[in-house]
This record gives sequence, structure tokens and C-alpha cells, in this order.
Amino acid sequence: MRKFGLMSLGCPKNLVDSETFCYIACKHGFEQSDEFDDLDFIIVNTCSFIRDAVEELIEILSGLKDYKTTNQVKRIFVTGCVMKRHTQEMQKRFPEVDAWIDIKDYAAFERLISKTVLKTYHRYPLSDGPYSYLKISDGCNNNCSYCTIPSIRGKLKSQSMEDLVREATYLANSGARELVVIAQDTTAYGKDIYNKQALPELLKRVHDIPGFAWIRIMYLHPGHVNQELVQTIADLPKIVHAFEMPLQHCNDEILKAMNRNYTKADIINVYNMFMEAMPDTEFRTTFITGFPGESRKQFNELKQFIQDYKFLRMGVFAYSLEGGTPAFSLPDKVSETTANKRKDELLSLHCELALDYLAQYIGKDIDVIIDEAYPEEKEFYGRAWFDAPEIDGVVEFSGQGVDYGDIVKVKIEDVIDIDLFGTLSKLVHKYDFDLAED
Repeated sequence: MRKFGLMSLGCPKNLVDSETFCYIACKHGFEQSDEFDDLDFIIVNTCSFIRDAVEELIEILSGLKDYKTTNQVKRIFVTGCVMKRHTQEMQKRFPEVDAWIDIKDYAAFERLISKTVLKTYHRYPLSDGPYSYLKISDGCNNNCSYCTIPSIRGKLKSQSMEDLVREATYLANSGARELVVIAQDTTAYGKDIYNKQALPELLKRVHDIPGFAWIRIMYLHPGHVNQELVQTIADLPKIVHAFEMPLQHCNDEILKAMNRNYTKADIINVYNMFMEAMPDTEFRTTFITGFPGESRKQFNELKQFIQDYKFLRMGVFAYSLEGGTPAFSLPDKVSETTANKRKDELLSLHCELALDYLAQYIGKDIDVIIDEAYPEEKEFYGRAWFDAPEIDGVVEFSGQGVDYGDIVKVKIEDVIDIDLFGTLSKLVHKYDFDLAED
């Protein structure tokens, strides 16, 4: 059988596109391989959101040149975000690439590998755990001043509710136990095609699909969260009360310069809205340090903010100066050194806080989904209900009578760094393997 390789760089939103490329290749008789040995082709789905992602891509393509020289890889295809940024530069630098495929141009890819055409495209799940991502829209209308997404992915483009319900059903029938709802901004879903925030209705419809035990919502824009959305979430028991809500900062002047269109008071209002409706809510968020104009006083305000409000999981990025964004020309640049020092300072502070937060779960039973199972050794690895796939912590526990995909209660006995350790208390939901298709 002919073999191919696939490298999916960047975020889960990119992974969804990669799964479609993978499906097409497999349906045309190619077998996916992780070994760089006699591959008919390799497709690299790129990220170029920030400078670090571009540098990673350069390193990867430089390495692939050697594999092509030794005939271990016959053809190299490149797609994804780089097609909207640095394209000419990359094409000149890497003439060894056989085809540069536009973002999500599945038909162009299909023509490169086959003379026949599929009637419909689905996805071939690439995640290791019992979860799948549902990308409900692409692009973004928020125009944050630091962000390259609008220039890469364009304006908001929501998928129809019917298509999304059909795709979610397919994912459930393919064995996904947890559905992770993603987009550049999930709260904006439907505004372009339904002229309203349609996320509450969509959540109700996917909630009715058999097979899913958990539904997780990522990338909630705090400026677009309202009471209807929060109450809908609270009323749907499959939705875990753990929410990704990127805040980026808390200082009003910095938020305005970022064009985030909300204030610190708005953030606190949304935070309280969730807590009043669902007191067990846990948040994960991201912040940017060193944005142009950020003073030490404004940074200290951010430090105090994360002490005043609980964020169980938190990512921090030093501001990346990206050409073509409005923030690129802002005055009062903060040095890269200072931005990174502030990032480290914030992460260090949060590490202390998070350890105390997690310690509160010691002695308690928490819901965990099993991502890896070694029944013979009575060893299992999973994620707590408040942990997102591929990003957050791991729960390691011992027990018997359970397996991959099961949802269980685990009694927490210890915390190390961001991970939890314990023993099995009981089975909550048994994974139904009969649901999964080959």
C-alpha cells in the first residue's frame, strides 16, 4: 500500500482541517505512516499566527528537504496559514516543495493524489484520546489589533447548523466520547448567516446527539457572553463547567489598544454571571504581556487581577510584533526582554496559585475521562472534567475494571505541578465501543 505522512502544526482548529486531508488520502488508498520511509508524499498543514510558528515551519521544511534528497519522501505538499503570509518568501526558500495548496482547498489536494473524486469529504480522527473537535466557524470579525487571523482566515464564516449537527453525529458514531466545540470566537457563531448569536441553539442540538458524554466549549469571547448563553449552558448537563475564555489583559487602556471591545468591569460581570449560574465553574484563560504601552503599573494590575479571580488554568504569551497588524505601528514598544520577564513572572505567580487551587481537590472524587489505559498494569491516564485535551493537566490513577474512553470517579490523593494522582472510586459511564465505526 502507498504511504503518506501528515504534519499538523498549530492549534486544534488547524487539526480539524488536517483530519479532512487525512480522510481524503485514506479514501484514495493511501496509508498514513509516522515513519519517514518510502512515503509517496507528506502534507504539512502550517501555522503562521506568530513569528515562532513561522520559525518552526522553516526548521521543519529544512529537515524535509533531506528526506526528499534521499528519496524517503517523494513529494512535499504544504498548506494552511502560510499560504496567506510569507508565501513568496517560502516558495523561493523551498523550491523542493512540490505543491503549495491554499487553506482548506481539499479539491486541489485530491487532484494531486488521485484521478478520481470523492462525493463528500469527512474527517479521519487524528487525536489519541476519545475526543473530537467540532469547528463551528472559521475566520473572525473582532479585528483585535495584535491578531493576524483576519488576514489569514478572513471574515467570520459560520457553518450551517444542519451541517454541524451532521458532522457531530458522524464524530459520535466514529467513537468520540467528548465533543470539543471550537472556533476563532465560538460566541460569534451564526451572526453572519443567522443574524444572531446562534451558539445557544447549536449547543442544544448537539447536546441531543447520543454518544457524547461531555461537551466542552472553547474560545468564548468575554465581550460576547450574555445571560442567555450562560443559562443555556447551565441547563445542558453534558456541557462541562470548564470554559476557555481568552482575556488577554485586564487594564482598560491596554484592552482598548488591543481593540478587545470590553472593559475590566465587563470581565468581572461575565465571571460573576458564570459563577452565579454554575458555582463549580473553572476557567482557563490566556494573557499577553509586553503589549505596546504596557507600563509596570498596568502589569501589576494584571498580577493583582489573577490573584483576585480564580483561573485554574492559564497560558501567557509575550507580545509578538506581527507585520500587517494595527498594533505593529503602535508607539511605546515594550522590549522583548521585558515582555518575556513579565510572562515568566505571571506564570510563576499562577503556578503558586494553581497548586493551591488543585490542592482543594485532594480527598475528593472528581470526574475523569480515560485517554490512556493499561489494564494489565492497573494504570490509567486521563483528564479531569476541567482539563482541555492536549493543553492542560493529566490525572494518573490506579484501579481495575475500567478502560479507554470510560468516565470514572477518581479520589485525588496528590498534586504535582499541574497533574493529579489518585485511585479509582467507581465507573460513571462505560465507553460503548459498538458505537465506533471502523
